Amino acid sequence: RRRIAAAVVLISLGALLSAVGDVTLSPVGYLLVFLNNAVTALYLTTIKRTMDVFSVSPLTLSYHFYLIGLPFVLAVGAYTSDIQNALDEVDRRDELQTSGFLIVLFISATSSFCILYSTSLCTQVTGPLTTTVAAQMKNVAQTFLGMLSWGYVPTPLNVFGLSVASAAQLFFGYCKYQEQKELAGVEPLRDPG
Repeated sequence: RRRIAAAVVLISLGALLSAVGDVTLSPVGYLLVFLNNAVTALYLTTIKRTMDVFSVSPLTLSYHFYLIGLPFVLAVGAYTSDIQNALDEVDRRDELQTSGFLIVLFISATSSFCILYSTSLCTQVTGPLTTTVAAQMKNVAQTFLGMLSWGYVPTPLNVFGLSVASAAQLFFGYCKYQEQKELAGVEPLRDPG
């Protein structure tokens, strides 16, 4: 447990160092990221508890999340006029009336469902913390790819912080793997020497 806690602290430290090294330094942006992380942690914990208490599968849970969320999405869309604006755009623009657009829209909706389902499945199999760390590893990889793709010039502290966070995430994965092996009664990997 101490190694897992140390890995989580290192992940947070790496993210903090990376943020300090970010030349844009947007306090509002950092606040929004913090709120997103807090809501994500609450969401993943809720998923795990719901599946445990009600004994539902990730597929059933995903279905109910969409079913419960639909009235809220429609209400917000109607209130903000987003639904009407979207329908007006479809009427106005011919390219939004093609079969190609409908195929892409269907693929987008299917991808959204797959992400929700895979997140629920990962949370059921591993746990909320592991799912969060896996998602953050993906985010770090996207950040490095974005640095290479969009001409962002990172500071050395920015790169160092991301590297610390990445290494800590790999260490976390190793610790969770060892923990699962111990729980399963299989002899865990030992350090040579």
